[in-house]
Amino acid sequence: MRKPNAWLTIEGQQWSGNEEADVLKLSTEGTVYRERDAWQIVYAESAATGYEGTETNIEVADTGVITLIRTGTHTMRLTFIEGLRHISRMETPFGNLDVGIYTSSTRAEFHEKGGGIHLGYTIDFNNREPMNTSLDIQIEYRDEAKPVYRKAAGKSMEGNKKPADAADPAKPASGSGGSAFIRNIAQSEDGPVS
Repeated sequence: MRKPNAWLTIEGQQWSGNEEADVLKLSTEGTVYRERDAWQIVYAESAATGYEGTETNIEVADTGVITLIRTGTHTMRLTFIEGLRHISRMETPFGNLDVGIYTSSTRAEFHEKGGGIHLGYTIDFNNREPMNTSLDIQIEYRDEAKPVYRKAAGKSMEGNKKPADAADPAKPASGSGGSAFIRNIAQSEDGPVS
């Protein structure tokens, strides 16, 4: 892994049906950089997440596709495209597991001070009730190590938590989706676009 250049605040919420959300929030060092028309956010998992010994890479492509790749003690590759369902294989110490992922919302924003990512999705496996998930990652660059960035125009990253009357993310929302947010990326050869 490259030298850490950012502080990541990660908040994950999971709930099923009308249950109260289980919330996991942690902060960790990470590395943020551009590679092959995509932002890469890389960090080491810890015992707090249950994935100790695993490295997570979240790739945010300019096309709007977000991919979560875990390597190490837990191996998985999940692809998130707003409004679509994918089947992914998770490799765990207990065996392989095929899971369905329906992505209800994606948003990403990168700027000179950091940025953020939001994913809303539903996981279903083994004929169990689907598990709704909200994942938010806030990025704050260290002053001495800011990457060249692109700025995306669109919705704010605020307000991504599950409200008491939250809609089921397995059902497509009406109106324009968050995937348009990442697709509206501008770039300048001279550096950051404001």
